[in-house]
Amino acid sequence: METIQTVTGPILAIKMPPAFQGKQVKIVVTPMESTTDEDEFAKRRREGIMEKPALSPELRQRLLDNPDLLKTEGYDDPFGPACPPEDWEAVS
Repeated sequence: METIQTVTGPILAIKMPPAFQGKQVKIVVTPMESTTDEDEFAKRRREGIMEKPALSPELRQRLLDNPDLLKTEGYDDPFGPACPPEDWEAVS
């Protein structure tokens, strides 16, 4: 178990997992470098981002030939029906 706490007084209380009850534990307290929460968040985000997979030579060439290959046309009405309502009419 590892936790980062901010010391605000002379006593620090740490909640322990139930599996540790009745066992001896080693507690090591060391000061950390001064970092902001944003720095810690950015570090964890960078660690969690995977590297992009390499493009195949064929796809790379297709993108060079047509830079708009992956662009979409967009939607006229994103909240409207996906197809015209008359397509749902029953045939009698």
